[in-house]
Amino acid sequence: MKSNLFFTNAQIENDLIELFIKNCKNYIFTDISEIKKEKSESPDFILTNNSHFIGVEITRALNQNLQKCIKINHKYFNGKMIISTIEFEQNKQMSKEEIIYQLKETKNKNIGKAYIGNDMEDLASDTIIESIKKKQNKFQNFEKFDKNILLIHREMEPSLDIKIVALNIENYLKVNLLQFDFLFIKLSKYFLYFNKNKFLEYIKIID
Repeated sequence: MKSNLFFTNAQIENDLIELFIKNCKNYIFTDISEIKKEKSESPDFILTNNSHFIGVEITRALNQNLQKCIKINHKYFNGKMIISTIEFEQNKQMSKEEIIYQLKETKNKNIGKAYIGNDMEDLASDTIIESIKKKQNKFQNFEKFDKNILLIHREMEPSLDIKIVALNIENYLKVNLLQFDFLFIKLSKYFLYFNKNKFLEYIKIID
């Protein structure tokens, strides 16, 4: 799946579900019959074959400040500035005006403090966990199927150690019950596969 900020959400979701079916179907279906995909509302997609109905809810775990920054960079600066690292305060949602000011002032330098230790992995985990919480709060509103799956797409920062992210998510699930039957997280070239309280497997993505 090619990540592109200027795709519509519908395009991104469709590309992601196709990639998910291609790489993860053996983990959710017990037979090899043809899988049919149907766009829905709650959840986002329904996958069916001869014997199973699977509901898949999709969400994207994004650093909102970084996403704004990249869009503003392209729109107002023609993409000439390169934002090489995520250096924004995670707990503060910055306005367009604040970001434009920062871009002008920094002149292509990094913004904020440098990451140390597992800071980047912890921040990535925090955005994923926040996405899980939001969907958990809406779970009762989703139509229920044989299996209900939460599928999360997390944009990948350079040098992110996905093993640490997987461990952080697993530790969260051990003390916070996952209402969905399974959780899949697209991260870099892998889908991370979880059940209600455990990290199960890295699934290497075949495009």
